[in-house]
Amino acid sequence: MDDIYTEDCLSASPDFVPSEKQNIVKPIAVAAYPSHGAACGMVISEFRHSMDGPLNQLHLDPRLHEDFRNTSLSFCPNETSLTTLFELVRLNTGCPPAMRRHYSSIASLHTALHTVTPDPNYKETLYLRHPSTGNITSHVYPYTSLPDFRLRTAHVVFTILHAHVQTFGFPTYLTYDDTLVRIIRYCRSMRDSLQPKMALAPPNSPQTPPHSNIMLIVSRKRKMGPDTQLMPICKRARKSVTPPLRVHRSGNSLCKRKAEVCAGQTDLPPSKCPRNGAVHVSVETKEDLALQDTRMKLRPSRTAKTIALAHTAASLRSSR
Repeated sequence: MDDIYTEDCLSASPDFVPSEKQNIVKPIAVAAYPSHGAACGMVISEFRHSMDGPLNQLHLDPRLHEDFRNTSLSFCPNETSLTTLFELVRLNTGCPPAMRRHYSSIASLHTALHTVTPDPNYKETLYLRHPSTGNITSHVYPYTSLPDFRLRTAHVVFTILHAHVQTFGFPTYLTYDDTLVRIIRYCRSMRDSLQPKMALAPPNSPQTPPHSNIMLIVSRKRKMGPDTQLMPICKRARKSVTPPLRVHRSGNSLCKRKAEVCAGQTDLPPSKCPRNGAVHVSVETKEDLALQDTRMKLRPSRTAKTIALAHTAASLRSSR
């Protein structure tokens, strides 16, 4: 019988330490892969709630946590497991929500084998401990001498997403025909028929608590009682009152009266003068302007006025 290697048999140092749990997929994967849960037969929010459970956890050497967190290393499902998962996705895509098959009903996916896949820039040495004898061997990039691993609690449904994130740094020609990439691409192309809100799990599924497939949707504002009857909610429509049309008159009597009053006034400023009846102000002739100019030129100076006043004052004193 072949020995079964688990993820805690791998270490970054020949000195092995107790393993610790680490989540594989982050909650942001719900938005990045919106149709993945429905393609695997999950119900509403089951994909998000499963991320906090053992199906999304690896038992790793603490010194390898950072390498798996930034996808420098990943456990990629083997080709047999990917083919089985692809068949499940195609089946659920072509079936109505009530007839979809849950991934937990396929026993072979629980014992799926995974291979260690490194990033092209990752060149660290890894150490493997034999599960029976405890012998430690070293392995270098590209780690082709490492055996397949059977993860302790992690499931293919989550490991496939972690491995897909790692392919973002790979050239396209290396991953275009890859089964893993084809599954993700197929789920995204069938997003309209794989709405997560329409996915229904079989009754009494081990992944979900017992519940009925059809749930009654009731408004929060309506309290349900034992004698409550569901009646259609009819809202009273508001009456739209159309405002009366405004009649525009061509002439304004008030403006006409103002124009008549202002027409008889001649000393109005320019802003108060009516437009139609302009007030004509008499203009001085050239002779008047010339005479006024001459008077201004013949005007005595201030010195002459002072001398004249002095003579007048002297004559008044002498007369006294």
